Amino acid sequence: WSKHRDRGSREAKSILFEDGMPKSLTVWIPLSDVTTHHSCMHVLPASKDPLYWSSHRSIPNEAWGGLVEEARALPTSAGGVLMWNQRV
Repeated sequence: WSKHRDRGSREAKSILFEDGMPKSLTVWIPLSDVTTHHSCMHVLPASKDPLYWSSHRSIPNEAWGGLVEEARALPTSAGGVLMWNQRV
C-alpha cells in the first residue's frame, strides 16, 4: 500500500475523543519477522505531520519532502503486536 491514514478521509474529531484518545485502534500482528529491509510498518508522528488534524486521507507526495526523514520504522518479530490510532 502507498502512504495513507487508515481512516484518513474522516475528520479527526470523528476518530478521536475530545481529549485526543482514540475511539478505535488498528492492530497489526506480523506472521513473520519484519525488518527495515522488508515489510516494515512506518509511521509519521503526529507532531511532525502538518495535516494530522485535516480530513486528508494522506499527505500529498509533493508535501513529503523532509517528512520522510521524520517517519519512524516499526520492525518487530513474528507474533509481535503493533497498535495505533486510526489517524496514523
